[in-house]
Amino acid sequence: MKLSEYQGFNNWKEIEMPTKEELLKFVELKRSEIDSYGWCSYCNSHGTVESGLQLEISFDESQGELNINVITLCPLCYDARKPDPNRHNICTSCGVLNSRTRKIVIDDNEQEVCAVCIGEIDGLERCGVCGNAHLIDSMHLGHDMYSDRENYICNSCIQFTHVCPSCGRFNGVRSRSYTTLIDGVLTKVDGCNFCVGNDVDIEYCASCAQAFTTDLLKYGLCNRCSKAVKKTCLNCGGFNGTKHDMCDWCRQGRIHEWKYMPEEFIFYGDGIVHYGLELEITGFPNSQVRETYPNGRKLKCALELELNSKKENEYYLVNDATINGGFEIVFHPRSIDNWFNEGRVVLNEVIKIARKHGAVSYKGGFCGIHIHRSIVDLNSNLATATLMYSIQSIEPYAFIIAQRTGMTNVIDEDSGCLVRKEYGNFSRMKEVFPDNDVSNLTQRDIVGQMNTWRHSIAEDHHSAITFGVDKETIELRIFRGTLNDETIMAYLSFYDLLSKWSKTVSLTNLMRKQQSTNWKSFSDFVKTQDCKQSQVLKRYAKSKGVYL
Repeated sequence: MKLSEYQGFNNWKEIEMPTKEELLKFVELKRSEIDSYGWCSYCNSHGTVESGLQLEISFDESQGELNINVITLCPLCYDARKPDPNRHNICTSCGVLNSRTRKIVIDDNEQEVCAVCIGEIDGLERCGVCGNAHLIDSMHLGHDMYSDRENYICNSCIQFTHVCPSCGRFNGVRSRSYTTLIDGVLTKVDGCNFCVGNDVDIEYCASCAQAFTTDLLKYGLCNRCSKAVKKTCLNCGGFNGTKHDMCDWCRQGRIHEWKYMPEEFIFYGDGIVHYGLELEITGFPNSQVRETYPNGRKLKCALELELNSKKENEYYLVNDATINGGFEIVFHPRSIDNWFNEGRVVLNEVIKIARKHGAVSYKGGFCGIHIHRSIVDLNSNLATATLMYSIQSIEPYAFIIAQRTGMTNVIDEDSGCLVRKEYGNFSRMKEVFPDNDVSNLTQRDIVGQMNTWRHSIAEDHHSAITFGVDKETIELRIFRGTLNDETIMAYLSFYDLLSKWSKTVSLTNLMRKQQSTNWKSFSDFVKTQDCKQSQVLKRYAKSKGVYL
């Protein structure tokens, strides 16, 4: 007799089987051999059937042939092996103790049947999900995704196994549906993740996001949406393709995600040192919400700013997680002289538009101004390290110039508790540059370890000074946001003069001296500079109670 015997995972083969009568005769013969005297196959203790020695049939199919062996077990070894669920099952058909039985279900009754007796039952198939054998008449035929062949599912498993109504596949498939044309009528068809996209070509409507067969879409839209969408955007005049008056990009206010960077920055002004400005604004309705599609004053402000940017040649807009309900205006880099001329004109236009729509920056609390400086003129690691530390060397005075206290108190709306939020902190910097302590630290040590701390500081986006993207700029982040152009020019002037001052001082001396002494040195340097930056910064510092 032949029986399709399950071997391993998704592997079937034909093996020779004895009949039930032959098996029983074989067992009876072996039992008679140990009636008088026998020994345990595991512990070698002697005994007889009367003393409790038991027979267990063992099936060995490792060589591709069925070998039936008899194992004799004393009561102790029998009990020791009993917890193993794959052993010591008595076949409900022949009553022989087996090393392995098969579970079959007939008329909802589970039975344990040995490999021999299972061959005596006609019309059995193994379920492709639970692995139990059932009468084939009570099973459902499907296509097993794991074995990639037709297989059967029992009544119990089909209740919680998704079987695709379209292709009949199961195991590892997910439900999907699409709309197609059947006998001239649009019909929604259920499928699975295999047949939808393999057996059937579908696309998603760009407007309603529903799945259709490709022949039902025109220009990426289904028939219903094609009639409903508007062709032209009322804001930019370009193709719309949505049900709204504006295209999707204009509905987002043309505000990029915060990681966005243009393919190329535009550098304005002569010279090798340029400054890029990031101005954060807020103050719109729903200030605690970072919506994908802004509305009201925020949308109008963003669209007017984008229009004024001359196709983003002057600046562009990005979302910022640190601003509640606002966004960030990122200016292309300019030389310091250009900022005092053409750049200031552009800046004032931005301020005018922002104020027109009720935007704020200083009053926003969370808003700041970040200034990036190119590092092409810093021709050594020492020069870079000195500029990085120079702001820390005058920390309390820099915070006054930046209109920061270092800590800003904020009321948490959920808890009502006072929260201290740190701006422009020096915590990561002071791990590298300890103030007034160079006894165990030299310039050579700092510069030699620069590759390590450069990466560490660049990861800290809340640091007072850090590295920009790809470490091609040094970003000063301590300034509080403002829509006062004179204050913004003072910020730029401060950073420019700080950079020039850092080239005239020693890093070791800065770290040895008190911050008040370093401020005096910076103040003396500013007084010697005959330029617009010096005049603007002195005038601004005086208004803040700090004299230069």
